[in-house]
Order: sequence, then structure tokens, then C-alpha cells
Amino acid sequence: KLYAIKLMDELAEAKCGSDYARTSDIKDEMEKISDYLKQCLNTRGKIKMDNKIQRSHAHLIRSSVKQFYSALKPINPELTNYLQSHLVIGSKCYWEANPKSHKVG
Repeated sequence: KLYAIKLMDELAEAKCGSDYARTSDIKDEMEKISDYLKQCLNTRGKIKMDNKIQRSHAHLIRSSVKQFYSALKPINPELTNYLQSHLVIGSKCYWEANPKSHKVG
């Protein structure tokens, strides 16, 4: 915000001084900032979430948990089954207190 205010002040000074080259440069800089913000912010002014990153993180978590289950199963199959019945891995990961409410696997 401070940089934008500084640019607006400089733009006003450049206009008052009839410095057309500086005015043009400042307008170009402000346009670049505006374009960047349009790419990064949603309509509410919050940072956009990249669904591709979210999916890759969910996939990474899911595969890591599966590897953990695979390593744990030969050592303690009962614990593995217990964890699989309670731990929900998806777009949101959480502990399910009532394991009958979702499919295991």
C-alpha cells in the first residue's frame, strides 16, 4: 500500500510539473502492479489459492500415509487397521471419531 501511495504522490508531482515522460513511466508501473494484483488476488481481495498446488499436496500426503501403512502393517497389523479406520485422508485430512461413517482404504 505504501508503495502505491508513493507512486500516486509522484504521479501528482509529475503532472503538476508537466513531466510527461515521468507521468508515463509511473502509469506503466501502476499498471504492472494492478495486473499483478489481479493475478494474485480474488474478488474479495484475498490471495488466490492455486488448486494445482492443493492437489499435489493432498497427493503427497496420501502417498506418504500409504507408505507408512505399508511399513507398519507387517510390524503391527492391528494398529494399521485402527489407524486406517480413523484417519481420513482427502482434500481435508482429519481424525474420524466414528469410523463407521466413511469407507476405509
